[in-house]
Amino acid sequence: MSPGIFITGTNTGVGKTLVTAAWAHGLAASGLKVVGLKPVASGAMRGTDGRLRNADALALQAAASVALPDDLVNP
Repeated sequence: MSPGIFITGTNTGVGKTLVTAAWAHGLAASGLKVVGLKPVASGAMRGTDGRLRNADALALQAAASVALPDDLVNP
């Protein structure tokens, strides 16, 4: 199994996603395979396909170097 880094925090808006996306982007830019996962999220918007999307999960997907389906990033 590949090593993992876990970013945690106790409140909404403390910067977990910002830090995680920045770190993921930097690691990906250095050539590493990077994914960002958001196993639990609150709040979502309905996409054009009718599925719910979370803005934080979308930010993590954009910063990753490995594409994963939405339901794996944010089940």
